[in-house]
Amino acid sequence: MSTTPLRRDLNTTAVQGRVRPYRIVVDEVAGRFARVSEDLWQRLVRGDNDPALWAQAQEAGWTRSRIAENRKPKFSFLAIRIPMGGVDWLARRLVAPSSIVFSTTAMVAWSVVILIAAMIAISRGAEIIASLGSLTSFLQHTSPITLGVVFVLTKIAHELGHAVMCRRMGSRCGSVGVLLLCGMPCPYCEVTDIWRQSSAIRRAAVMMAGIYIELIIAAIATFVWAFGTDPSIRLMALNLMVICSVSTLLFNANPLMRYDGYFVLSDLLESTNLRQESQKAFRSVATRRIAGPEYAVDKSSDRRSVSLAIYHLASKGYRLVVTCTIATLLIAVAGYFYLRPVAIAFVLLASIMLIQKNLQRAASALSGQANWQRVQLARRMFVIGFFAFVCAALFFAPMPRYRPARGMVDAAHALRVTLPHSQVVKNESIKDYGQRVRAGDPIVVLADDEEQLAKRKAQSQLVLANHRINSADRIGRLESKYSGPKSKDQRQRLLANQVGARQEVMAAEKRLARLQVTAEASGVIIPAKPTVESNSSGSVMTLYDRVGELGTTRGSWCRIGRDNSLHAALVIDACDRSQIQIGSSVQITLASRPGHVISSTVYDVSKIRSDEQSVVGAAAYQALCMIPDCQEDELLSMIGQECNGVFRLPNRSFAADLSSWWSEWIRG
Repeated sequence: MSTTPLRRDLNTTAVQGRVRPYRIVVDEVAGRFARVSEDLWQRLVRGDNDPALWAQAQEAGWTRSRIAENRKPKFSFLAIRIPMGGVDWLARRLVAPSSIVFSTTAMVAWSVVILIAAMIAISRGAEIIASLGSLTSFLQHTSPITLGVVFVLTKIAHELGHAVMCRRMGSRCGSVGVLLLCGMPCPYCEVTDIWRQSSAIRRAAVMMAGIYIELIIAAIATFVWAFGTDPSIRLMALNLMVICSVSTLLFNANPLMRYDGYFVLSDLLESTNLRQESQKAFRSVATRRIAGPEYAVDKSSDRRSVSLAIYHLASKGYRLVVTCTIATLLIAVAGYFYLRPVAIAFVLLASIMLIQKNLQRAASALSGQANWQRVQLARRMFVIGFFAFVCAALFFAPMPRYRPARGMVDAAHALRVTLPHSQVVKNESIKDYGQRVRAGDPIVVLADDEEQLAKRKAQSQLVLANHRINSADRIGRLESKYSGPKSKDQRQRLLANQVGARQEVMAAEKRLARLQVTAEASGVIIPAKPTVESNSSGSVMTLYDRVGELGTTRGSWCRIGRDNSLHAALVIDACDRSQIQIGSSVQITLASRPGHVISSTVYDVSKIRSDEQSVVGAAAYQALCMIPDCQEDELLSMIGQECNGVFRLPNRSFAADLSSWWSEWIRG
């Protein structure tokens, strides 16, 4: 085959596999590697005259007459690679220090540490689940720059693990960079040179090195979380535990995505290209049976082909779920930075590109190209129509939807205690929250100097009026003219002054009495808000600590819990007001009972309140849902406890969501 000879710069390594011998072909120019059976490679070397064989070699870029599109990889907005330079020089310098984690003794020791940390996490699983609600609130109030730095540092450690282990195995590292996968930054490190190694264990060690490093970080974070005392440090450690364990195992170790787990599985199965082979297996197992015997693929039913076909379906479904999840997360994060319309536009553009790509494939099959050449038109239309129906069903079929919400537990039937005047607190009859009162018992006394002076002035005037009447009576008894008209008029004036002074005293006493706030009903004194305030020293503030403060009429001073009934006050975005109303069902979990799910319904909703600090008019409202009553001695500890709710929304299709996003983006 002199017209299409193999490239002379290709590096190959012969490997004796468990099933059959194969050869690893490394293309240093394109930065890619492939695995091909030894028989096929020898046929290429001998110049076999099979056109299909050379077409595959040309498509892989192994021939001197490579097609132009193989010289430069296709650009895709869904996966944008941003190279940032070589890292081999750093990996060489880190080979010696890395013995602390990569030597045989160190790996055994760290494996024990990881195992102990995993046992701690499992034994305290309920506490971890209960802390996830606090973690969400902590992340929302933490600087995005801080969170971004933590995430980037962990991923840098992950990629350096690959690079250093590659160097320890005697292979050269390639470049590092950032892969924007659907807009989400994912660091990467090229370790293609490791495929020159003939040992599958060495190759697997390099592929799993990043996961190993992240598990070490997660183990250290677990110990910090378990034995730490500072709440902020414990929550940041919990964040690292989630990032470096759950997310790493779900993404990097998952063989359904082209990450570390994928290449390890591909190596174990001795597959030249696991994704391509599984796609071909699906065609031979499923598509061949639907399209009929004219379809240019041999039918297969062996165990490997069926397993790979199932893997292909699982991989497709998982990638679809991950893509939708990333798109939703991207829109949510963009909304935090007030860039939601831009994110929606990006997601819509990516969706259009995916739809266009699949439409091109359908048109190619419908026109009878490639493997469909000999398939009858009616059959092709049936197959394409069937797949179109399945896609339309997934796209337009109403799907169940759920809306998570966070909130706090509060007393359901609490009576507000307000102050009549904005005055300084003189005395607290109730020293602390949790005390029981009866109707009419004093709660707080306010100090009003002006009213006190007014009362004393009225009392002085009353004393003076009494003194003048007594003096007039003594003089009248001594003088016989006392009973005259003049003396009677004088006595009447004095009596009128006395009555007026007495009325002034009574009015002042009534005004002062109103400064003493009493309980309007029997119950337990609870804070005015679910959140408990702290003083300057960091301890919980009591009512007695507020003596001497200026009490205002703008809010409640405290509340009286008339019974032990509780409700969950869940905060919901205002856009869901039409879907989450009175009577909507909700599943609630409490921080103190993470494994217990409470089924409830919304019995009341608040008014929509706008966020004045938001530049895009963010607004929310509260939905109140009853939860089981508690014991009287537990009422105070239950109030202010974090809770999470999940609302069941009406079913809606993905097409309706896409239309809603589009309308929202158009409105801006």
